[in-house]
Amino acid sequence: MSSLLDALEAHSRTGPQPLHMPGHKRHGLDPRLPYSLDITEIQGFDDLHHPQGILKEGMDRAAALWGAQHSFYLVGGSTVGILACVRAVSRPGERVLMARNCHKSVYHALELCGLEPHYLLPSWEAEWGVWGSLPPQALEAGFAACPEARLVILTSPTYEGVLSDIPALAQVAHAHGALLLADEAHGAHLERGAVAGGADLVVQSLHKTLPSLTQTALCHCRKELAPRVARELNVFETSSPSYPLMASIQLCVDWLEREGPAAREAFSRRLEKLDRLKLAHLKIFCHGEDGLHGFFGHDPGKLLVRGGCAGPRLARLLRERGLEPEMVTPRSVLLMTTLCDTNRDFARLGQVLQELDGLTGPADPSPLACPALPPRRMGALDALNAPGEELPLEEGVGRVSGEYLWAYPPGIPLLVPGEEITPQVLELIRAYGEVELISTWDRLPRIRVVQPT
Repeated sequence: MSSLLDALEAHSRTGPQPLHMPGHKRHGLDPRLPYSLDITEIQGFDDLHHPQGILKEGMDRAAALWGAQHSFYLVGGSTVGILACVRAVSRPGERVLMARNCHKSVYHALELCGLEPHYLLPSWEAEWGVWGSLPPQALEAGFAACPEARLVILTSPTYEGVLSDIPALAQVAHAHGALLLADEAHGAHLERGAVAGGADLVVQSLHKTLPSLTQTALCHCRKELAPRVARELNVFETSSPSYPLMASIQLCVDWLEREGPAAREAFSRRLEKLDRLKLAHLKIFCHGEDGLHGFFGHDPGKLLVRGGCAGPRLARLLRERGLEPEMVTPRSVLLMTTLCDTNRDFARLGQVLQELDGLTGPADPSPLACPALPPRRMGALDALNAPGEELPLEEGVGRVSGEYLWAYPPGIPLLVPGEEITPQVLELIRAYGEVELISTWDRLPRIRVVQPT
């Protein structure tokens, strides 16, 4: 088994004088960064976009580990995989079935490829204000409304860890002659995920839940789709990929092969111990007495926590105690745990949760309204390119948005270019309170609207 990291280290010591890129010539400016391992596509180190040697071997091992017919290393995060997959299996003007709670990269892919979305609405959990599983019946209804669709896109698990029934959804998609693309950015660590469930294309962020460097991801696909996906990765991904990043992918795959089963077992034990905490006021989504809310499944490593205060205040209380949350919502905070958290990490987390349980009071039980789907007045790309003007949000009601609006994380658009700014949208925006929202042109609380024709 060839080790890319070992080969890079040996080359840094004994390799020939580099009369090639990168410009630092392996000397670098600071030893804290891996300049000595940072090379380009030179003899003996393969080419990410035409792999025949050590990189191909690594990708083949990744495919075998996840049970995929073909796998690609990604060094532009899951985003580059989403863009490449969507373009590989669609043609301009086609209609696509997609879950409304998809990540912004999916919306950008549709925009770039000239595709029309028909939105699928997952279930809604009103107590927590999160999207649930996408029911197979919702997909069947989508095909009834849009029978010409040949691509289905959904997110599983969601940012909050909610899983959909991929085998059932894949069966529905295939029965209608469509492909299923699963954004599994948060699920690379799952023992049986979307690849095993029958999705045709799966994109995973290794760096989100596994020991791999930021920007590293994988794309898995059926063998017959691989040439088209490879072609689009040439379009969207850098032609000068980072070898240290690719080495971290290989190390991650090595670790999963060697340590994966034991690490998952230890992780389960730590989570089970956390579930035994006696919390009077704090609630943890899908943990303890909270149940599954009728979802198909939930990743227990995602801890969505709420108590008797708003999410931003709960986040401040955590930070004061040395814990940094992954995401803050109006009502809750998301704490991500992974296979790499230690017993000590979990002990500290449990201690802080018990401390905060005595400070926040009981959680607010009032339901949160499901985000209304705004009327679509024109295509996203047309709205982005149309003449527009900036208005205060309140004055934009009734007008067509010329930009996206989202909280990041999770990067799910509340408003898409071409959609009408309704009173319900304005109410949803106000409900975010202290949680920062981001728009395309970054002018909030002003928003760009399309000028009427």
